[in-house]
This record gives sequence, structure tokens and C-alpha cells, in this order.
Amino acid sequence: MIDPSPQQIEIIGAPLGPLCVVACAGSGKTLAAVLRLAEVRKRIRMSRGHVALLSFSNIAVEVFNRSYLSQPDPSGAARPSTRICIDTFDGFITTNILRPHGGRTMGCDGLPFLVFGGEQFLENKKYKYWANPASGKPFPVQPKDIKDVDVCLSDGDLRFCYRFFEASIPIPDGRAVTERLGKVGAYTHSTGRYWTYLTLKRETNILSALVRRYPHIIVDEAQDVGSMHLAILRQLARAGAQITLIGDPNQAIFGFCGADGAYLRAYESKEGTRAKHLTTNFRSVPAIVKVAKSLSGLSGTAHRKTPESASGAFFIAYKPTERSRLILLFQETLKSGGMLLEKSAIVCRATKRKRELGNYGADYGQGLTKLLASAAIARDSAKDYLEAFRTVAGCITLLLKNPPENLYAQLIQSSPPPEIRIARREIWEFTRDGKSGLPPATLIADVCWHPEMVKRVKGLMARLQAKPGLRPVNNLGSRLKKTALPNAPFVDTTSEGSIIQPGLRVETVHGVKGESLDAVLYLADKEHIEALTSGTNTEIGRIGYVALTRARNLFWLGVPEDCVGIFRESLVGHGFAEILLDRMEQDANSGA
Repeated sequence: MIDPSPQQIEIIGAPLGPLCVVACAGSGKTLAAVLRLAEVRKRIRMSRGHVALLSFSNIAVEVFNRSYLSQPDPSGAARPSTRICIDTFDGFITTNILRPHGGRTMGCDGLPFLVFGGEQFLENKKYKYWANPASGKPFPVQPKDIKDVDVCLSDGDLRFCYRFFEASIPIPDGRAVTERLGKVGAYTHSTGRYWTYLTLKRETNILSALVRRYPHIIVDEAQDVGSMHLAILRQLARAGAQITLIGDPNQAIFGFCGADGAYLRAYESKEGTRAKHLTTNFRSVPAIVKVAKSLSGLSGTAHRKTPESASGAFFIAYKPTERSRLILLFQETLKSGGMLLEKSAIVCRATKRKRELGNYGADYGQGLTKLLASAAIARDSAKDYLEAFRTVAGCITLLLKNPPENLYAQLIQSSPPPEIRIARREIWEFTRDGKSGLPPATLIADVCWHPEMVKRVKGLMARLQAKPGLRPVNNLGSRLKKTALPNAPFVDTTSEGSIIQPGLRVETVHGVKGESLDAVLYLADKEHIEALTSGTNTEIGRIGYVALTRARNLFWLGVPEDCVGIFRESLVGHGFAEILLDRMEQDANSGA
């Protein structure tokens, strides 16, 4: 067991009631949160009330569960696992409000169900959201992108918008489409919050019962509280729930849903709320902490000492044509410094850049053929078997006649209902096996890959037809045309992505948020570096700050060579050290 620090002890032992904890990166929020959970649970032991610890990712929930159950009571007994709830925010509202009660508000007859975008019925035009950009024509949001439809609440005004790369495009018909989907029981994570908010607003008895059951709620990563999360928390607080928020406003990088850290900052000074701080960074080496303090303007200290192996915060200039050299050198530096590829990452801001670096390739074909081509590329080039499976599963549901509306959601669950397990296994085997299932992406696409794909998909559908309710559509082959397929393989084995060694992740900054990594290479553009050096007052600046503070030992900032002169003085002023690509390669080749 790790002994809590004096600051953590203050948080753990604080009186019951509203509490705000502002914590710097790497400051031990997990330990403070789970021990506070245990302490609150202990103090209300004679009550029937439960204590909830909520976060915003499944990874965080897994960490909290392991940490909570591994911490013994002072008496030496195991922590009680009853009358506590450790879950994601969305999981909490789904279990307690949306599924048992939301159907009445939604107007559906059955149990509400989560949609992911691969469901066949979403192809119906009445269930399509239409984005209306300021310039250009309105366009429909494709079913696979339905997760990017967001609902925001500002001053009582509900707004629906579509996240499209860097833009947030209004959806004028958002409420109408959401209500039509609601009548069949369908919701996304974002619209699920909308329905939860309306349910608590309309049925105050449910709100009162929920607060009686959960009188104390702890929210981790509270800088990620968006406008709909905030609306629900305010409903709970007004009904009597005691809310604890723990987070770092400098890590607020979900502005598209209204999560900019403002609520956490305001909660600290709210009347009746106790404010506490965690200012010691236990994660990163002193050089990284120094840069983080300079960028954020916060005070704080580094707990760790500078190790003898390679460590620190550096920037390195490179030409776009030299990116492969930079990546190779980063990998060699990790190995020579005793750091693990599996515990390190190359990060970037945009999903498009991630897919480029991860060797996901371009889009080929049209319609369902395009989906299966992208699945083959994800499997064979990016080695992303999960994305390949989800894509194939979505395609298969579109090749079925009148499938159950929630079939896709059931197929991609790790523990589906018994009647779905055999079908799920068949689709997994088809996805995974290039010899007898989805053909390899290395085949010539139009003359080899396509006819083999059609033949094998027909075989899979024949096997699935033996399962109740899984009947293929008529004229299956006409749904799988070879239009727009190249007379070449999808995957070029000489592409740059192949230089990234197995184990080293390529991820967006949002994808590694909350993690602790041995080393990070952040590939940034001019705009990102300008925002980073300006501090954490903008979301782009905070994205850079999050990238930096994931690193335990080593952080490299990749700077395009044509703008390094603009930022050199500022980067050095913040505490970054410069390394030269040519010099580093010479040292590596000489064994220095």
C-alpha cells in the first residue's frame, strides 16, 4: 500500500459535504479518490445510502476498482464492496435512470438501447440528422458518425451539433430526429444524457429516490464535465446530493461538449464548498514538471528525482519528409534508455493524423465494399483487429433482412446474450482469418480481393442463416460491387507506417488522456506549438499540456523545421531543451 501524502490525507479526512479538489497532473488523484470513497462509506456505514465514484472512461473505472479493493482498512480487513458504485458517468445514469425509467420520457414501448452507428434501421432517412454549415449545402450525418452528434445545454437552450474535424456544425432538426429515435428506444451516449436530464426534470420522484440512494457522489476528471453532465449534476445537487469534484482545469480538452473546466473552477469558490489542492507531481521527472509548471502558471513540486537514464523534455526539428527518421530515432532512444515501447506512445491531435501514422491507409470502394475494404486494411496494415471486427459486424447487419434493432450493439459487446454468441464468434473468425475469412488487403483489389470477398461473405451469411432471425437480404452480390476499387493492393508493405515497431501505440492526445506513459513523442503543427507555448488558456494549448504530462521519463516535441526558428526562444524559455536530429543519429550510430 502507498502511504497517502499530507495533502491527500486532508482530502480523505475532510468533513462530509461539497468538496472541490483541484489537482495537478500526476498528483495521485486515483489514490485520493478511492480513499475518500472508503472514508465516506465508513462514515455513513449505518445509513442505507450508497457512495458513487464516477469518471469518464472504462480504463479509469478499472483502475479505481483495482485500487479500491486493494486498499485495506486500518483494521486490516478488506474494503467493503457493498453500497458503493464505481462506474463511468454514462454507465451510472444508464443503469439508474435511462434504462429503468427513460423509456417513458422517450415514448418507447421496449427497453431503451444504445446505438453505435452500424444498425441497419439508421439508414432510414427519418432517422438521419442533417448538418447545416454556415457556408455550403446541408448534408446528412452518416449512421457511422452518429456518435459525433452532440447535445449541449446553454442557459436553458438545447443545441444539437455535429463534430466534423475541427468544426461544430449546427443540426436544426436535432431534437426532432432524437425524438423519433427515442420512440424506438434508440439513444447515443450524448442523447442518453439528454433523455436522462428530461426524465429527472419531469419525474421528480425518481430524482428524490436517486438522491436517497446516492447521497454522496464523487466525480473524477471533473474538468471533463460537459454541459449535459453539468445539468444532471445540478439537478442532483439541488435535490440534496453532496457532490465532490476532483480534476485539473488545465486538462480540459473536451470543449465540443461544453467541458472547458469552467465548472470545476467555479465550484472551488462556491459558497459551502471546501476547496483542497494536490500540487505534488508523483509521475514525471523534474524536467517535465518544470515545463508543465511554466506552461500552466501553477506552483508545485516534483516528487521524483532525475534518473540516470535518458529523461527530460525536448523539442526536435524535422522536415515532413524526415518523419520516418524521427520515429526511428525515438524508438532507438527508448530502447537505449531502458524504456518499453508498450508503455510509450506517439501522439497527435487529430484522428486523421493518427490513422495516417498508424498505417490505416486511404478509403477505397463504395458502399458496403468500402466498409469491408477498410476492415481488411485495419487488420492487415494497422493491426487493429477490434476496429476491423466492429466494421465487419456493422456491414453484416446491413446485409441482413429485418435484423433486431439492437443487433449491432449486442454483437460488439464483450459478453453478448447467449443467442448472439455463436453469430459473434462466426464474425470474429471471419474477420481474423485472412485465409478463409475476409481476404488479405495485399491482394490486387479489383480482380483478386473483390471476387474472393464476395464468395466468402456469401459463405458467412449462409452460416449465419442457420441462426434464428438472421436472414440475408436478396441479391447479396449486388450489394457488394467493385466500383472504385483500384487495380492494386490496398496495403503497400513499404509504406512509412511499417517503421513503427510492434507495441508502440499511435494515438490522439484525447486517446491517452488519464494515462501514465514512459515516453511520449508529440507530433505537432505550427498552430499547436503556438498554442502550447502560450499556455493553457486555450483548448489547443491544453491539448499540448496533456500530451506533455502523460510522460513519466521522456517527452519529445516534434516541431516542423520551417517554424522552429519562430518558437525556439519560447520553448527554451519554458524549459524545453533542443536536440538535433542529425546529431542524435550520429550518436546512436556510434553507440554514444
